[in-house]
Amino acid sequence: MIKTPREGTKKTMTPLELFRMFFKISAVTFGGGIAILAMAKTELRKRGFPEEQMAEIAALATSLPGPIATSTAWLAGREIAGFPGAFASLAGILLPPFSAILLLSGFVLSHRDSALLSAFFKGVLCAVAALVATLVYGEIRRTFTGKGRWLNLLPYALVIALILWTGLHPLAAMACGVGLRLLLPEGTRWSC
Repeated sequence: MIKTPREGTKKTMTPLELFRMFFKISAVTFGGGIAILAMAKTELRKRGFPEEQMAEIAALATSLPGPIATSTAWLAGREIAGFPGAFASLAGILLPPFSAILLLSGFVLSHRDSALLSAFFKGVLCAVAALVATLVYGEIRRTFTGKGRWLNLLPYALVIALILWTGLHPLAAMACGVGLRLLLPEGTRWSC
């Protein structure tokens, strides 16, 4: 059964508007999925997309297999305008890098030793680091602020302790952290 966009989500954007928004984000973003996720959150927030739903999309997009950028575009597009919005968002996110690779790969490969090209990519790296830091700070603030939210530190601390001090495999340590999170009171859960 095909689900329609969730109740409470404003259908303020058409599939064409979603295509243009994700095309613009993808065309000016270097650094992959996390950088695109940060810019998508900013653009969707400007358009009145609820912060709680964007946090859910971000969490799901980062946990799904495959590129974060395509998962983010698909999930946000589907949430806003159903399947037409999902396909439009996906096309918008994929078209710029695909075109850039086709058009610029020969130039980049032939000038890979250029000081100017190297300086450009170092600048891009700094910008991507700033975008990622902004995204991480926002998620940390959302997760740990509010009454009783400090308890959210316990699963993280448990996972780190199990890996560093007991040598437990990271997947087993993460499973222990999730188990602890499920045992903590409902009011302090990760969701807003």
